[in-house]
Amino acid sequence: MLGFFHSGGAGQPYQEADFPKVEFWHEDKEECMAEGRRVLMELLDCGDTRNWVARGHPDPFAVGAGLTRGDQWILSLSDLRSRI
Repeated sequence: MLGFFHSGGAGQPYQEADFPKVEFWHEDKEECMAEGRRVLMELLDCGDTRNWVARGHPDPFAVGAGLTRGDQWILSLSDLRSRI
């Protein structure tokens, strides 16, 4: 499960008119991280100056069924900027 937030405010970023289209549910951590990185890069390319953070959580239903290890991750736009 993929989510996004920034420190400048609360609310639902997905309701912003210019927020990239995003898939929230993914089969595995790597696929989820790739989608998070793609969305952050798109925000960066569009000139968004807020420090967006992508966060990934395993599917709670899969965790309950013992299908995943429960890996969580966080990737910020500032992390990506420092790598460019």
